[in-house]
Amino acid sequence: MKTRSRSVIIPPRHLQPSNYNSPVRRHAPIVIILAIAALARYWAIDFCLPSLGCRPDEEAVAAVSTHFFTRDLKPTFFDWPSLFMYVVTLGMVPLFKIGRWIGWYRSEAHYLQMMVLDPTPVYLTARILSAAAGTASVWVLHRIARRLYGETAALVAALFLALAFLHVRDAHFGVTDVTATFFILVSLTFTVRFSGGGPEGLRSWGLGLLAAFFAGLATSTKYNAAIVAAPLLCVVMTRRNGPTLATRTGQAALVPIVMFLAFFMTSPFAVIEYPQLMKAFGEISSHLTEGHRVNLGRGWVVHLTSTLRYGLGIP
Repeated sequence: MKTRSRSVIIPPRHLQPSNYNSPVRRHAPIVIILAIAALARYWAIDFCLPSLGCRPDEEAVAAVSTHFFTRDLKPTFFDWPSLFMYVVTLGMVPLFKIGRWIGWYRSEAHYLQMMVLDPTPVYLTARILSAAAGTASVWVLHRIARRLYGETAALVAALFLALAFLHVRDAHFGVTDVTATFFILVSLTFTVRFSGGGPEGLRSWGLGLLAAFFAGLATSTKYNAAIVAAPLLCVVMTRRNGPTLATRTGQAALVPIVMFLAFFMTSPFAVIEYPQLMKAFGEISSHLTEGHRVNLGRGWVVHLTSTLRYGLGIP
């Protein structure tokens, strides 16, 4: 008795199932890049300590954060907004709790006394938070680039930022720059998602509000980060097949309001003590006008020919 054989069709190799789409293989490249970014930023995170003069601006962060630990949340320093210093103060709380449990500190007063004598733990807390924001920035940039240009471009962008000299160097400092960059990138993430179309309504506009909120947090970390609102406002006003002009104008008006609320919630005394803020701005303006001791020529020329190349690298 004859049996009919079944023909087996073997698909081309490039169409055969593979493990490429498995979660491990799919996420392995960005995980490796994030590990590289973290290693570069946390390696020698305690450099220069206990000497406190490597980056003079760290002194201001440590002093204001220690002052906040006394539960007096009004800053005496308005050259920068307060958000980063508040976060550093929160980071000091677990250190105090653990130290008191171990027996290093007898009380809050003793802890503060020790921080005044040797503020190294405050410096380290600020640096660890800055390095964390720097590492997270690599992941956020990957998300932005993947949405705009695809996975390959996203991995290249993430790798470039992971090893960008300026970003790695500043992530070792307990100052505001890298954390402000992180919030800027998060705001841009929501701006990109908001600009990608989709249903017009609460969900879509909610992404725009989130972009404005994180733009406010960026401004509350470093004042000039407020410029990140520009692309969001551009998207709001130029969306095709979107709401009416009146609706778009109303949404654009909401952007600075949401930014202000986010700023006020996290740096309230910059608004309450407005004259002090204006005084600080005047002093900063005078300082920048005088320059930093050495005259290198016109700043933008030096930046385009020297500091940009060395700060970011040839790629």
